Amino acid sequence: MAVARRHSRYAAIVQQTLSADLRTRYDVILPGEILHEIAQQTTCVDDYYVDADGQRLYAVARERKGQEPSSAETDGLLKLRGPQALLNYGAFCLFMAADRSVGYRLEKDLRRFAAGSAALPAETKLLWTVDDEGAHFVPESLPWDSMRGMPSHTSISDQAYFGGEAWRTGENELTINGASRAFGYNRDFPASLMAEGEKRYETASKFLRAMKLAVTARPLGTR
Repeated sequence: MAVARRHSRYAAIVQQTLSADLRTRYDVILPGEILHEIAQQTTCVDDYYVDADGQRLYAVARERKGQEPSSAETDGLLKLRGPQALLNYGAFCLFMAADRSVGYRLEKDLRRFAAGSAALPAETKLLWTVDDEGAHFVPESLPWDSMRGMPSHTSISDQAYFGGEAWRTGENELTINGASRAFGYNRDFPASLMAEGEKRYETASKFLRAMKLAVTARPLGTR
């Protein structure tokens, strides 16, 4: 698609991407044909790789110092062309990989998940973690290649600072708890670890609020 035609057809979107307001630029939703065209560009600065179970997409700089092999290549990860990575993993996962080096299969912009109510229905429950790569959200009801047949917190993060359950309860509103055996509250913890858990939960909540989310954090031990 010629640049002039693109600017003419998607003038409003172009203006949004040029906004001085960071949130306005972040909220841009690009049409599929533009995404597909971007993915086919040979000038893309990254190559894309997937791990053995296909759950993680990695972006690796195409040009590296001395052209040494990347860790993705030495670890035997499967290389994907840009259009195939876009088709298999979706635009949000692709952009997350480019932005923070790794994206998670089926990961979506939080605002795309269905909103629940104050009753916190199971069908709109999300699992959440905060790790060294940021915050992650996955619907618990998704089919998953595991013994449970659905994702768990360790499906999202190998290691996490904290995790639990979450529900979208409105536009940019989130209710969370610390219900995660792997990374959250565990009533069997000794008292000496409870204080550390509370600090981690508070810090993770602040991290989510920094994403411009109105977060209601339920007390630890409640759902």
